[in-house]
Amino acid sequence: MRWLHGHVLVYDDHGGNQARDAAEALVRSGATVEIVTPERTLSPDVGSLTASGCVNSLAENGVAVTVLRRLHGVTRTPDGLEAELGVDGFAFREHHTFDGVVAEVGTEPVQELYDELLDASINLGAVDLAELLDHRPQSVVRNEDGSFRLFRIGDAVTSRNVHAAMLDAARLCRTI
Repeated sequence: MRWLHGHVLVYDDHGGNQARDAAEALVRSGATVEIVTPERTLSPDVGSLTASGCVNSLAENGVAVTVLRRLHGVTRTPDGLEAELGVDGFAFREHHTFDGVVAEVGTEPVQELYDELLDASINLGAVDLAELLDHRPQSVVRNEDGSFRLFRIGDAVTSRNVHAAMLDAARLCRTI
């Protein structure tokens, strides 16, 4: 990111550590940085005990943090890159100009293997949410000829952290 300089927006769709790491690298290269996230806090997966150290490091480096703002678009203007920010669920929009924009918006799930296995599964990938929440074994049968149950968890569903995948797996597997 050495090529980025000036005032840089670092957007992180999940408020994760990637934004903090990118901000610190940009500051080291001479940029001024603003981190923006639609989350209520920055680095929600960092415990409260260590969070103050992370925030202090950003503050010492002059990094501004803006929460509860989603990046809706970036437009090149004669003055730089104009970022359109808004609040989820509301019509509110604001525009800020930056010299550079770095966006962490997660990953696209790789679903080729899931798609290959789907037709051979008993449940065709379906999850009974009532059974899941009641800690009961999954009993959905949508394919009598299937030979196994198939479930998508974690990043195979959408871009999430490891903890979300572990929780999905624990909920599904504790009844096996």
